[in-house]
Amino acid sequence: MRGLIALALASALALPAVAQVPVALPDAVALLKGTTLEERIDGAILACLQGVDAPAQAETAFQAADWVRADEFEGTQSYEGDGVSAMFWDAPDPGFCMLESDGIGTRALQDRLSALLGKLHWPQVGAVEIEGCPGLDLGNGLSAAPTSAGQDPTCSADDAAALRFQRAQK
Repeated sequence: MRGLIALALASALALPAVAQVPVALPDAVALLKGTTLEERIDGAILACLQGVDAPAQAETAFQAADWVRADEFEGTQSYEGDGVSAMFWDAPDPGFCMLESDGIGTRALQDRLSALLGKLHWPQVGAVEIEGCPGLDLGNGLSAAPTSAGQDPTCSADDAAALRFQRAQK
């Protein structure tokens, strides 16, 4: 499956950085179908990077990977994969996507994100504080914050972590 990850990342598209992400949809789908938790987490990260601005693309990726659509609240879509769940806003305005897993801690999740961004040659990555927790400034108003999973997140957890992507509102 390492070859699949390398192939997926090698074939990434270079799209304009203003509102799109340098990731091809099939790359996310292949990883979302992965046999390991790490592959599925990587796929969810890629789908969330797309879903922040283009929820329909994220939804297409989760559906193509046979993730199960879960209950949703008004304006959100949720999908469940093996060991990973994802939720993103689709109305009235996109701008948020989150993945959660009980099988990874915040540090390991941030390391996975950083490794993927490096392989994608992501143009801007810097440190930022998000609601009192360390996060990443991904440029163009996009941030990523690893936290504990659940409704009352803390800044770190040894397991049960979440990664929240959010676009600053204009």
